[in-house]
Amino acid sequence: MEKRTKRWGDRPDACWIRNLDGLHAIMPHLMNKRTDAEVYVNMEFDVTEALRYIEEKNRGEDEYKTTLFHCILMAVAKTVYLRPDLNRYISTRSPLALWRKSGLRTTVRKSWWWPQPRRIGP
Repeated sequence: MEKRTKRWGDRPDACWIRNLDGLHAIMPHLMNKRTDAEVYVNMEFDVTEALRYIEEKNRGEDEYKTTLFHCILMAVAKTVYLRPDLNRYISTRSPLALWRKSGLRTTVRKSWWWPQPRRIGP
């Protein structure tokens, strides 16, 4: 990640994006509520090759087995890494890009019985 200098309008955790095209610059003013910009995607993916890869990778492995969840997390991480424009957000109608690197966190339930303590994974 390149070293950036703090300029006017930047926040401690992000820098203000100044070179946006007109459509993206006006969108925070058109959709000014937090829930206006939510995007839901309903897609189906063929994971037969991924399952074949997981089966081959786990052959002979007893302690740390790879799962489909690992493959999905890796795909999300690689997508955000290769497309840094996805690591942006809007605060007070100003488009910002994060200074720091992104990370993925998961919450794992040990059981479906309520109440159950949760463990936050790395």
